[in-house]
Amino acid sequence: MSKTMPKRITITLPNPVYESLSQLAEIRDEPVAAIATEAVKELVKSAKQSGELPTDDSKEGALDDG
Repeated sequence: MSKTMPKRITITLPNPVYESLSQLAEIRDEPVAAIATEAVKELVKSAKQSGELPTDDSKEGALDDG
């Protein structure tokens, strides 16, 4: 199975949210983008578990990829 390239997006965050995100990234010694990606993955996972978002079993592992 061929792997698709990650998608790049641009978002605008309120300053307090960005500051907290940046602080967490510094604490974890990770890029801000990695922390934001982790947060989005968790949101999508939660939405699927709650039934708010339909699940697609063929792509289930996609949320586990870096």
